[in-house]
Amino acid sequence: MPRTIRLLALALASSALLAPAAQASPDQMSIMMDDDLLVYRDDTVAANTLAQMRKLGVDTARVTVLWKTVAENARPTAAEIKKLRGAAKTRAQLQAKRFRAANPKTYPRRNWDRYDNLVTSAAKIGIRIYFNVTGPGPAWAHEKAPKGTRSVVKAAWKPRPAAFKQFVVAVGRRYDGTYRDENGSRGPLPRVKFWSLWNEPNQAGWLAPQWERRGSSIVPVSAALYRKLHQNGYRALVSRRARQEPVAYILGEWGFRRLTLKVDRRALIPRPETEIVVERCLAHLRGLDAPRVLDVGTGTGAIALAIADEHPGARVSAVDVSAEALELARENKALTGLDVELLEHDVRTGLPGGPYELVVSNPPYVAPGDLEALIPDVRDYEPHVALVGSGATEAVVRAAAAVLDPGGLLVLEVGDGQAAATATLLARLGYGSVLTTPDLTGRERVVEGRHGEH
Repeated sequence: MPRTIRLLALALASSALLAPAAQASPDQMSIMMDDDLLVYRDDTVAANTLAQMRKLGVDTARVTVLWKTVAENARPTAAEIKKLRGAAKTRAQLQAKRFRAANPKTYPRRNWDRYDNLVTSAAKIGIRIYFNVTGPGPAWAHEKAPKGTRSVVKAAWKPRPAAFKQFVVAVGRRYDGTYRDENGSRGPLPRVKFWSLWNEPNQAGWLAPQWERRGSSIVPVSAALYRKLHQNGYRALVSRRARQEPVAYILGEWGFRRLTLKVDRRALIPRPETEIVVERCLAHLRGLDAPRVLDVGTGTGAIALAIADEHPGARVSAVDVSAEALELARENKALTGLDVELLEHDVRTGLPGGPYELVVSNPPYVAPGDLEALIPDVRDYEPHVALVGSGATEAVVRAAAAVLDPGGLLVLEVGDGQAAATATLLARLGYGSVLTTPDLTGRERVVEGRHGEH
């Protein structure tokens, strides 16, 4: 190499080493893909690769979810079962009988392991996973290729769009943030939020045939095949909203005041009127250095965590009768890094601890007879134990009186049209300075009163 070229190469290399690391703007995302290391090696290699990606500033790892791999041995055919003997034959017969393509629980459990472990490892270090769900699929999900077709093309021959839709449903259900891992921690698997459908449909190894002879003509067919596959896969991904599942549950997270909280069917979705409840609490706590606060029926932990976030000196405890809701609240506590004590407790037995400067609650206030009148988004998806309650508000009012400081405040969220009756209840049970506050629509939805003031 001439000396001038060597010097130029050395100068360029030195400049690269001295240059600062590239930085993406806040509205950009860096995505990296390496299926060989992330999917087709062992879990240790995958975890180390993710860690290296994180060091390089990668936000998101793109991963291929191969239909054929996950569905391997999921639905043994009669011909395959016939070749087996003894216990192996019995297992195959049971698997064929139990298999439902849209249900992730009916696939052989170990077939999901590589993806379960990957999303779990990625979540621990703050990398998002982006799934590309693609074929080829198992033989039973494809049409039979003509004799003489090359094996790589034969495996990708005319996948059935309806079968692909069922597979996408199964993947979506498994990684919606609520599905529990059968093989690992048995806790909820992390949620996957980024999706694409079918890899490189312009290559016969992924989708075949690319062309077909029709009479004397050769016509392209892969584009039409891909369109049908994509349409069916897309319908699978949006099917949850088509069934009127709440958008918050589909997204898996929801904003509440300054926080973004994880939400799912274990607890009610935090609502705007509940932010008014927090405002009233913070107004009372203003000027108090280390007030003790109890949130009754915490659900996602929204009220307790918002108070802890906006009044850092507050010593906040929260209770719920639902172990599942408390588990979600603990996940949000870890997500936000806020210090809140969480306890499983039934208000019907009184309230723990005290005395408190503030007790706050959003108790179940829908009458049992009104449940059917609720919109399907609420009635069919949100937990009834947190929605429907006869006498729940009165139970909180009575129990709070035993743990509030003299002059301590009780703040309640109530149903539309219930504020006047709740205010009367507080006055009758010894609370003073009773006040009602409207929500953003002008409806009286928040009632408060001071214990021991008549």
